[in-house]
Amino acid sequence: MKCSLQIGIILISSLLFFSIVQFSTPHLTEVDGYYHIAYANQIKHDFLMQGFRWWNNSVFTSDINFFYHLLLVPFTFVNLIMGAKLSSVFFASGMVLAFFVLLKSLNIKYIWFYSILLIASSYSFLFRLMQVKAFPLAISFLFVAYMLMEKRKYLYLGILSYIFVLTYSSFPLLFLFAVLYNIVQVIEGRILKKINMADFKLSGSVVAGLLVGMIINPYFPDILHVFYYQIAGHFLFPFLQGVSGNEWLPFPSVITLLFAGGILLLTYTISVFGILKHALWKNRSKLFFLILSTIFLLLTLKSRRFIEYAAPIIIVLFALVTSSIKWNKNLAKTIAACVILLLACTTIFTIKFIGQTVDQKQWYNTASCAGWLENNTKKDSIVFNYWTDFPPLFFYNQHNSYIVGADPVFLQAFDPLLSSKYFSIFSGRAVDPADLIRNDFNANFVFLTLSNKQVVQYFLNADHFRVRNTGKNCLVLEIVDEVGSPLETQNINI
Repeated sequence: MKCSLQIGIILISSLLFFSIVQFSTPHLTEVDGYYHIAYANQIKHDFLMQGFRWWNNSVFTSDINFFYHLLLVPFTFVNLIMGAKLSSVFFASGMVLAFFVLLKSLNIKYIWFYSILLIASSYSFLFRLMQVKAFPLAISFLFVAYMLMEKRKYLYLGILSYIFVLTYSSFPLLFLFAVLYNIVQVIEGRILKKINMADFKLSGSVVAGLLVGMIINPYFPDILHVFYYQIAGHFLFPFLQGVSGNEWLPFPSVITLLFAGGILLLTYTISVFGILKHALWKNRSKLFFLILSTIFLLLTLKSRRFIEYAAPIIIVLFALVTSSIKWNKNLAKTIAACVILLLACTTIFTIKFIGQTVDQKQWYNTASCAGWLENNTKKDSIVFNYWTDFPPLFFYNQHNSYIVGADPVFLQAFDPLLSSKYFSIFSGRAVDPADLIRNDFNANFVFLTLSNKQVVQYFLNADHFRVRNTGKNCLVLEIVDEVGSPLETQNINI
């Protein structure tokens, strides 16, 4: 079968499959997508916005996903929710295509089998693929970078590095790829007893591209400050990991880990066994992906979000180790049937998991409160919000400005004392939250989601707040001078 025909089939198959999963719900599968598509819509009207005016207490002043948001712009010419979902399908399919082409370049047999196994390997990985985020592009870039390093395409590698910086803050992974590739070249040279096997021009091309991307950047020099805290923030402020979203935490139990990544652990173990038994580590590609898989597997044990990188890299390693095996036909048919069954199970569970997540969070049910704020407050007036509530607020209301979003690291870096006060309020420890919100954060209105019941109860019992609007999953409070809590002064039924 011709390569172009294979590429066409894999692309169409991926588009159809991801469409089924993505459109299993009419809503976005994860909260950050509301921000990304709404911001892309803003870019459509103002190509180079100077500063991010919607956050008042944050070092975030630049767009760290500038190129990704540019790529999202064509998807804003339809309904924004529809456009966001289509973009997710498109970029996830692009990642599978990059995986397919990489295996083709490595002369892997049974590429269709490994492509299906990639998607079937983890519901957690498939769930993350369905989010409106830039990481499918990042994985595609890493695969393309490896192929460029193999072919010594220095200029293209530098250009790709430049684009990576403008696209996603995980661009340091490209530096890891280049350095590891050079290390593996040195090891290969020692094994083959050859001198100068390492081509350091590859690392040089990557470093040059990354540096140019940070300097020749629409948001230079502010972008350097933002990158620093985005990349290093969770190491500088480890105490924030508990409030920075579950994705930064380990899997809560061994059972959860095995359920989310058991197939990946199995394929990794088989690969390591095969490499050690047959001394396959002498091969550059196998050694490179072995080390890389080990790194990302360890990172996944520390933080579950790294499964988005571990899954495709481990499956590439598995393909390198097992594709040369001459399988018995009956055994091959059995394994293929098992993988197809696994794909069906992973797909069904992922769709169910997406539905449960959307129904639990109900981000779409914040529109009424966001609309009330837009119609009843002054333009750019500050609304006090919890950082995870920002994306749907921004999606439905760009009339107001807010405290912080995306990551609490940006607030901590902006003002550690203010950050401490912020979390004292949302943890229910502040004695007089109304005074702190009005005088320290310059806000007169508070937006809450009803799903956070403890926080809602805390505010309803606090003095100087009045309920101004309620929705199916939202609440707007105004700070007033009169003493008394909403539960004391208003007939509240939340």
